[in-house]
Amino acid sequence: AFVGDFKDGKNQFKAGQVLEEGSFEEKQTHGLMKWWNIELKDRTP
Repeated sequence: AFVGDFKDGKNQFKAGQVLEEGSFEEKQTHGLMKWWNIELKDRTP
């Protein structure tokens, strides 16, 4: 993937779900999981 991959290879992004920051290996980003947990998880349809 462009920005990174989950360590188990499965897409874990689900609306309203907090994710473990260590579960995603970032490649082109920094802080994506923190941003997801703080902001995006509650804004995703």
